[in-house]
Amino acid sequence: MKQLLVIVCLSLTFVLSSCSSCASFPKDPGNQSSDTESTDTGALESSSTVTSAGVNSQGHESSEDGPGNSRPEGKGNGIVQGERSDSKNDSSQKSDSSAESSAPKNSSNEESKEISSESSSKSSSESSTESSSESSPESSSESSSESSGSAWTAGRKAAYEKALLYLSDGTGYSYQEMVNLLDNVEGFDHADTVFALEQTKADYKEQAVIRAKNILGLGALSKPLLKDELTDYAGFTPTEAQYAIDNCGANWTDQAKKRAAYLISKDAYSALTLGNAIYSEGFESGDVTAAIEQFTEDDWKAEALEMAQAAYSTAFDYYYGPTIADCISDLVSKGFTTSQASYGVANCGVNWPLKDAYQYVLGTITSPADLDNYLYATQGYDKAVIINILDTMSGDGIWWDEVLEAAADLAAGGANPSDIYNALLGNGYASDQAWYGTRQKSGFSDDDLCILRASILYSEYGYEYSELVQALLDEGFSYAAASEAADTLGVPGEKPKG
Repeated sequence: MKQLLVIVCLSLTFVLSSCSSCASFPKDPGNQSSDTESTDTGALESSSTVTSAGVNSQGHESSEDGPGNSRPEGKGNGIVQGERSDSKNDSSQKSDSSAESSAPKNSSNEESKEISSESSSKSSSESSTESSSESSPESSSESSSESSGSAWTAGRKAAYEKALLYLSDGTGYSYQEMVNLLDNVEGFDHADTVFALEQTKADYKEQAVIRAKNILGLGALSKPLLKDELTDYAGFTPTEAQYAIDNCGANWTDQAKKRAAYLISKDAYSALTLGNAIYSEGFESGDVTAAIEQFTEDDWKAEALEMAQAAYSTAFDYYYGPTIADCISDLVSKGFTTSQASYGVANCGVNWPLKDAYQYVLGTITSPADLDNYLYATQGYDKAVIINILDTMSGDGIWWDEVLEAAADLAAGGANPSDIYNALLGNGYASDQAWYGTRQKSGFSDDDLCILRASILYSEYGYEYSELVQALLDEGFSYAAASEAADTLGVPGEKPKG
């Protein structure tokens, strides 16, 4: 009977130890250490109790090498089952004398088992209490809230699917742009937008790479300008933008060449001004040099011509505008060579011989004959060019002041009207200019001058009598003076009546 009681106690101890171990299983990683300590304490107490029970069931103190003390490694509580089996076999073979000698020890051992059982129960109860407190209503509420926040609602699913479409369309969107598209374009709730974007696990650095390639496909840019495009206009972070610049595969020398070609197609540049322009955009000096060297001497002459045309050919002031030397100097100051500047200025559409003529006349009181000599002998212009210049200047009225001064000088010297007129013609003035100077400055009356004017008109136009008289009347001469002049010259034709 006592032996049976021992076996029952051993079984109870095993069950309590197992329950204690189960009650301390960690439900929250944060409380795992304290539960482990509780489990370890219970295990030590159970082990001590089992060992004590094993000694008493055999009726003697067991040695370290005895069968009741063997514990297979790695078997956890397997030692309890082994001792129960050994105790039953040993107790059936014991004599009455052995049982009687062990009786006093059983009495003290039962007390030990009760204490051990209470300790195990207490440990199990404490573990259960701790486990119960961990599963408080607050914890349950938080778990429920987390479960609700991560739920796939219909709106979130739709936002997620739409986000994937945008992210895969080859444009390359930043997180800011995705939020704007889903919120403002598609009309999703912001919370659903944020949830959907989190679930996409999008790599916005790679999105920035896609966007950078697309931007460079539209036009060449330097690294700083590309970064501005990605951050200021596309909404990528500086880190994402820099990643894109480093990984978009762009050849920055080629980008500099393309940018230079684009700028030069829109406006006129010298090598100096074009280099400064692309360098200021952030291209490195080596790339700038390569970009400038792609253009030939003929390209730069064409640029000089374009700049000269824009600056000088429209409504050029031949009286007070710049000289050809001034214009060449201006283009040289803008970075063109003298050869390039000279080509541009000479071919920009300005009539530079005419400008030289005006410049000479404005600087020196002279006659057309003097100007002719200056343009031919000093400047080396062809006679055909000079004749065109003189005609143009006469049409512009350039000589009217000069001829008056020349005629006054001749009259002061005692010359008669015919001599004054012929002298002015000899100085290159046109016939009408010479006559104008003679009539205004000779000092003779119209009656005295009428015969001179009649001879001029008759020789130039071959008028008949009545036509000549009418022409003289139109210029303000009297009928008597006009008729007398025609009679003196012997002009043929019928005389007008009256």
